[in-house]
Amino acid sequence: MKIPTANFTASICATSTLFIVAIVLACVVAVGAFIYGVIRRLSRMSWAGLQIPVIFGLTMLLRFVPAAMGSSLRFSITVGGFFAITVCVLGLGALIRRAIRKREDARTDKPKAAALAFDRLFGGIVALFDWLLLAVILSGVVLSVVWAAGAEKVLPVVYESALWTKFLKIFAYDLFYVSFLVLVIKGGYRLGMIKGIWVTLAFALTAVAAFGAVYLTIRWSFLSGIAVKIGAAIKLNRIIADLIGYLITSAICFLVFFIVIILLTVVGNLIVKGLTRSPVFNAIDGCVSSVLFFAVTVVVSMGVGVGISYLETGASALGEYGETFAKIGVQIREILTSSFFRGVIYECNPLLLLLA
Repeated sequence: MKIPTANFTASICATSTLFIVAIVLACVVAVGAFIYGVIRRLSRMSWAGLQIPVIFGLTMLLRFVPAAMGSSLRFSITVGGFFAITVCVLGLGALIRRAIRKREDARTDKPKAAALAFDRLFGGIVALFDWLLLAVILSGVVLSVVWAAGAEKVLPVVYESALWTKFLKIFAYDLFYVSFLVLVIKGGYRLGMIKGIWVTLAFALTAVAAFGAVYLTIRWSFLSGIAVKIGAAIKLNRIIADLIGYLITSAICFLVFFIVIILLTVVGNLIVKGLTRSPVFNAIDGCVSSVLFFAVTVVVSMGVGVGISYLETGASALGEYGETFAKIGVQIREILTSSFFRGVIYECNPLLLLLA
């Protein structure tokens, strides 16, 4: 069989061009991240790029928890152990950062050139770690999805390499999930319970205002009359004109509600600021918020696990499309159980065991 040389050469050139563009883009992003870290400095940088790998490595020690002790107990020890590890690592990082900042704030003279160079150099290195961690997480997730879909033959060089067989295939999804949970815990502490409730309440009031504006425009004769008058003044198709009239009236009504919500938000923020002036209160509030955010995320993960299990076992009863959904469920389950930590949350899921 004769191979079309022109097309073959063109495809190789296109692949090589994409590869070169990807390398150049990665280098540009890396240089930009390093410059940002140098400007920002170590004491003002996020240390997630260093903390997440440490937390991930310590979490992998939980794989030695014996499965013989029972699914529920293994689930509790694994999830609780991860939370304890995360709190210890993040807490230690916070103490070190606070000590560095206190030392900087206490200085009355200009810092020495060596100390300043150390601060800026390691700030750039930490920024590079952040970028590298993000690249590894995203590439690992993408490669896991391609592998579960059975399309690994597209990139045999990658899937036959030791990087995939000995690391990414085993740890890729765990690295993504651990990183996500760490960010949830950090975000929960920074937001705080009081602020979190207030932000949620503000969003809920906005949603209620939007629904209420539409409802009042349709049900209240005064507003519906205004909408009809606006529609009558528009020289378009009657149905479209009436629809525009109702939309304009609803938007005006929502704007009035939204102004009230903004005023309530300003007052609420003043109250929250007054409550959060105490460092002790902030610490307690942040810890409670972290626990709550983490617990909600784990419960949602458990619910996702139940849904995936249903796709895998029960969707086939829905006919032709159900069989397709069942295959998708199997592929998702293979992704989840290919990693230890997320696999434990799926296989030892208390909700799944209760519904089984």
